Amino acid sequence: MKYPERGSLLDWWLQSGCNKRISILSGFSKLLTAGETKFWFIFCMFLFAVNCAETIYSLYHSCTLSRELYSAVCVAKTRILLAVHIAKVVSLSVATGLCVFGKGRLAAELQLGVNHWENTESVSFGWAASSSSDVFGATVQVIRDSHLQLLVFVSISASLLSAAYLPGDFAAQKSSEAIKYLRDTCGSCSTTFEPCCFAWKFSQVVQSASSCVSMYVPGLSVLLSLEMWSSAFVSAVKSSQETWLNRCLWSHWYGAPSALLLLFSFTLSVRAKFFVARHWELATFTYLVLFNIVIQSFIMLYNLAAEKYFLRVIRSFPKMCFGKSRSSVVLPAAIPSVEGVEALTGGFLSPRTGLSHTKSTKFRNSAGFRRQKMNLLVPLSLLLVATALGSSVTLGAIWFVRVIFILLIILVSEEPSGFGDLEASDPAFGLVVSAAHIRRALRCYLEGQKYKGLMPRYKASYFRMQDTLTVSYRWQQKEVCLAPSAHINMSRWQLEELLAAIGSSRCLYVWIDKLSVPQRSCELQSTLLARMMSVYATSKETLVLRSSEPPGSRYHQRAWTLQEYCCARRIRVVTQPVLAHGGEDGTGGPLASVAGDEETVFPETRLWHLRRAAACRPYWLGGFRTPAEASEMREVLSRLGRLSSRVVCQEAADRVRALYPMMLNTPCEDQRELVDLVRRTARAAEAAPPDWEACASLVGGDLQVIESMPDPPQSSQGLRRDASHSLATRTEVDAAEKA
Repeated sequence: MKYPERGSLLDWWLQSGCNKRISILSGFSKLLTAGETKFWFIFCMFLFAVNCAETIYSLYHSCTLSRELYSAVCVAKTRILLAVHIAKVVSLSVATGLCVFGKGRLAAELQLGVNHWENTESVSFGWAASSSSDVFGATVQVIRDSHLQLLVFVSISASLLSAAYLPGDFAAQKSSEAIKYLRDTCGSCSTTFEPCCFAWKFSQVVQSASSCVSMYVPGLSVLLSLEMWSSAFVSAVKSSQETWLNRCLWSHWYGAPSALLLLFSFTLSVRAKFFVARHWELATFTYLVLFNIVIQSFIMLYNLAAEKYFLRVIRSFPKMCFGKSRSSVVLPAAIPSVEGVEALTGGFLSPRTGLSHTKSTKFRNSAGFRRQKMNLLVPLSLLLVATALGSSVTLGAIWFVRVIFILLIILVSEEPSGFGDLEASDPAFGLVVSAAHIRRALRCYLEGQKYKGLMPRYKASYFRMQDTLTVSYRWQQKEVCLAPSAHINMSRWQLEELLAAIGSSRCLYVWIDKLSVPQRSCELQSTLLARMMSVYATSKETLVLRSSEPPGSRYHQRAWTLQEYCCARRIRVVTQPVLAHGGEDGTGGPLASVAGDEETVFPETRLWHLRRAAACRPYWLGGFRTPAEASEMREVLSRLGRLSSRVVCQEAADRVRALYPMMLNTPCEDQRELVDLVRRTARAAEAAPPDWEACASLVGGDLQVIESMPDPPQSSQGLRRDASHSLATRTEVDAAEKA
C-alpha cells in the first residue's frame, strides 16, 4: 500500500479501507463535535474515571465489599465511598438541571401563553419539524423510538440495579454494627415490612429503583428539542391525534417535584448509612420511595396513553367471547381502487389531513448521530453514579450493565442511504454528506492529491439537519471531482471557503444541492425542490458564498439563492473580493459579488421574513391563509412583484418554487401542494381591489407557468401518496356535502 506524501499517519489509517476503524474513530470525533453530546460525553468520561478509581479502592479495601463494611476497622473507608457517591449524585443533579431547567422554563412559558419567547430562534423555526407530513411523521417516529428506549432503560435498569443491590443489602443486614443501630432506632422488628425496618434492610434496592424511575422525566426533557413546543408543531401533534406525544410535552411540569422528592429521599438514605437517621426518618424514607415509584410509574403509563389500549381490550372482550371481532381500522367500502396503484395496506387514512400514515419502517434511519448517542449517554450517566457496597457481586453486576451501554455507544453507528432509499421511504430533505469525510476530500483536492476514502451519505432527516451546514452558492461551469461519487460545480475559492466553514461550524453533516438532490427529473427531485424553504430553515447554519459573477448571475440575482438567503436559520456570509483584472480566472469583464442596492434590499427582505417566521404554517396543517389585514396581503403581493422582477432563473417554474412558499409563509410538501398554493393566491389576488390588477396579473401568469410543468415520473411511493390524497379528498367532500 502506498503511503501518502503529506498528512499524518491518522489520515493514512482512515483512508486505508478499514471501515470499522473509521466508524469507531469518527464516532468519538463526532461525540466531541456536537455541543450536546460533547457535554454528556465529557461528563460520562469524568464519572467513568471516578468509578474506575472507586472500584480499585474497593477491591484494595475488600472489607467494603463484605459484611464488615460498618466495622470499626472499615467504617472510615466505607464513608469515603459514601462521600464519593454523594459527590456523583450531586454532579448528576447539577448536569441534569443545567440541561433541563432552561428548556423547561421556556416550554412552560410557551404553554402558559407568554409570547415573548416566540421570537427565539428555536421556537421561531419550530414549524420546520412539521414542514411536511413525511417530515413530521419521521420526527414523531424518532421521538417515539427514543421514548420507548427510555422506558425500556428505566424498567430494565430499575430491575437489574435493584437485583444487583440485594447482596449488598443482605450483607449490611448481617453487620453487627448495623444490627445494633437498627435495634436502637427501630426497636424489635416483628416483620420485615415495617416501614422503619424495611428502610434499612432494603435501602439500596428501593433507592436504586426510585432513582431509575425518577430519571424518566428529566431524560424525556433532554431528548425533546425546544422546537417541539412551538405552536406549529403542537398544532401538528393535535391534528394527527398523537395523544402520547402531547402528554409528553407536558411532562416537564413533573420534573421539579420529582427531583426534590428524590433528593430528599436520598438524603434520608445517606443519613441512615451514617447511622444518624431517626425512626421517623427511616419510616418517611420508605413511604417516600414507594410513593415516588408509584407516581413515576403512573406518569409513564399516562404518557403511553395506556388507558386507550385497556379500553380497546375491554370493548373487544365481548366480541372475542361471543362473536368475531372486526378490525378497528376500516376503509370505506365505497371508495374505488385507483388503476396502477397498489392497495393502501400498512397504514390508515387521516380524514383531517388527507395523508396516508404508514408503518414505522417507512421512517427508519431518521434519528441521526446525535440522537442515537444521546439516547445512550443520558442513561449511562445514571449507571455511572451507582456505588457498590457490601458485596463484590453487586460491584460486578453494576459494571456488567455499564459495559453493555459503553459497547452500544461505541458500536452503534448510522446507516448510509441513497436516493433509492428515499424513493422507497420518505424523501425527508434529501441526503447529507458526512462533514468529516467531505472535509478530508476537500483538503486532498486543494493539495492536489486524490482522495481515496469514503464519502458516505445519510438521509437528511429533521434531526440530522439540526447538525448540518447547508451551502448556498452560485454554480460554476467547471465540475470538480472530490470522489468517484461526489462531483460539484464549485470554483477553487468556493471550495476553500467551504473547507474553512466546515471546520469552524463544528457540523456533523453538509448539505449541498448537487450531492443532496437527484440531478435527473423525477418525482423525488420535484418534491425536494418544493421543500427548499424548509431545508435552509431546518439546518444548523447556512454558508452563503457570494462569488464574483457577471451581470445576471450574481448571488442576489438568482431566485433559489434569494430563498436560501432569506429562509436560513443562521447565515455565514462570505463575499469574494473582485480582483483588478476582473475575476479569479483572469478573463476580465464586469464581474462583481454584489452591486447596486443589493446590500440593503436583501438583508431587509430577510429581516422581514424572519419577523414572520413564528407565524409560519405548513400547507398540510391549514393550507394557504389569506392575511387578516388587506394591507398585509397587499405588502406580500407587492414584495412578490418587486422580487420577481429582480431575480432570474433558467426555468420560470423555479422562480415560483423559490418565492411563493417564502412570501406566503407556507412551506409546501410537494409539487401538488405548490400548485394549489399558487392557485389559491391567484384567487385571492383576483378578489382584491382594482388597484391590485398588476399583482393579480403576475400571480395569474405564475399559475399558468407552474400548471404547465409536466408531471415528473412517479415512483410507487408517490403513486400511493397521490392516491391516498385523492381518496381522502373525496371523503372530505362527501362529509362536507352531508353536513
